Amino acid sequence: MILPPLDFPKVMRGRTVAVSFWVGIDGRVDRLLVEPEIPDKGFRKKFEEVMRNYRFRPARSAFGEPVPGTTTVSVTF
Repeated sequence: MILPPLDFPKVMRGRTVAVSFWVGIDGRVDRLLVEPEIPDKGFRKKFEEVMRNYRFRPARSAFGEPVPGTTTVSVTF
């Protein structure tokens, strides 16, 4: 479950953003993209920090070895 920071600006209420995560073989977020961009710069930075701290179970190859992967999640405020 992906949860955004609860102290979001009122302008974000009811809005949905797509968060694309690039996940390394260790399950850590290597890169992320938020679309559309969050207009409030301070909240955008806080939101991205929270999203970067998520850990995932990495994708697996046909041989069962961890491989890098991507996933996209919709977040509604």
